[in-house]
Amino acid sequence: MLLSVLANLGLASRIFIATLVSGVVPVLLVTLLAKGASDDIGWSFVAGAVALTFLFGVLCTLVISRSISESLVGLKSVLLSAANGDFSNSTKVESNDEFGIVCGAANTTVTKLSSTLKDVISSAEELASSSGELMGLSGQLTSSVSTAAEQAGMASGAASAVDERLQTVATAAAEMTASISEIARNSHEAASIAQI
Repeated sequence: MLLSVLANLGLASRIFIATLVSGVVPVLLVTLLAKGASDDIGWSFVAGAVALTFLFGVLCTLVISRSISESLVGLKSVLLSAANGDFSNSTKVESNDEFGIVCGAANTTVTKLSSTLKDVISSAEELASSSGELMGLSGQLTSSVSTAAEQAGMASGAASAVDERLQTVATAAAEMTASISEIARNSHEAASIAQI
């Protein structure tokens, strides 16, 4: 029962109690008992009481240091595992003191960090999948552009051929117009001469 009470006290309270029991209480006992002890039996009783009080203080100190040490070892184990990428460990929270609060916060931090990393990995996988799809679409688009460029080249070649033919037709039409004009002029001159 005493150990569970000590475990639920704050760190500062536990250290104060250990100091009080191991240092101050023996001095008070020696002082009080020395006033009433006048013979060797009385001094033996005082020495025994001081020794028992001192042993009780040492026991309290050991219990307190053990609980602190266990908390630190558990916390160290969780943090080292997390540093190495293993987020499955957690430390036991056995007290409500400062170490218990720190251990609980470390457990929460490791759990949230693990969840965040899982979300990041999931998002990265989705991004990789989307990137693959975009690469496929890009390949299809490149192929379509190449086909369109070929067809545009063919259309350009056909347009050039049509243009050449139109130029030939235009040249022929211009020559015909010139010939008709020459014939008309010659006919007009012949008609003028015939009227004379």
